[in-house]
Amino acid sequence: MFLAREMRGPLGLLDRKAMRVRAQAILRRLEVDLPLDVPIARLSVAEQQFVEIAKALSLDARILVLDEPTATLTPSETEHLFKVMRELRAAGVAIVFISHHLDEIFEICDRITVLRDGEYVGSTDVADVTIDRLVEMMVGRRIENSFPPKPARDPAAPVVLEAVEVQLRRGGPVSSFQLRAGEILGFAGLVGSGRTETVLSILGEYPAARCKIRVDGAEARLRDPADGLARGIGLLPESRKEQG
Repeated sequence: MFLAREMRGPLGLLDRKAMRVRAQAILRRLEVDLPLDVPIARLSVAEQQFVEIAKALSLDARILVLDEPTATLTPSETEHLFKVMRELRAAGVAIVFISHHLDEIFEICDRITVLRDGEYVGSTDVADVTIDRLVEMMVGRRIENSFPPKPARDPAAPVVLEAVEVQLRRGGPVSSFQLRAGEILGFAGLVGSGRTETVLSILGEYPAARCKIRVDGAEARLRDPADGLARGIGLLPESRKEQG
């Protein structure tokens, strides 16, 4: 939180006690309970985001830019973040909030600015625009049906990826699934439920207790994401900054 601007005592030595007290005060203001002795790399992505906000507050920042801060937060964490944002706004802090979740935009923002293909499209007060109009500004055309009917599943479509058994840790549950050509398979769950670890295990990036998969019908053992890429499997990880 104080990297490259450490607090020092009269003799120029690091004043660790003062920095700790200051950090505790800022985190208390955010109502975030984080252990101060844990390396930042061992915190969750959500906790790291709150540390970044705390760092900005320690600088007495008057403008805060939050780029997709809720992407990896649970609903309760998102609500807590919004509570903090409202308090900062009341204290005079200006916030730029970037999100692809339109419901969040309408809940927390005062004004909306739309960019498309790197160009400015327009700005409007939240109270003066509807979701349909906002979507039209974003995509450049009217969306007559926001939820078009899904095509019927093709039972004859070949299985391109089959997770025969994936067990993240000994004694834990065993997962299995099939992905057919032309399908979109979704994994749902809270942060920490094992969604990311399951995918990383398949790619050989997470040391699962058991991991047996088949690619295009043949048993495969991917040892790292490069092996997956060679088999036509790409990954956009949870933390693009650290894992991309």
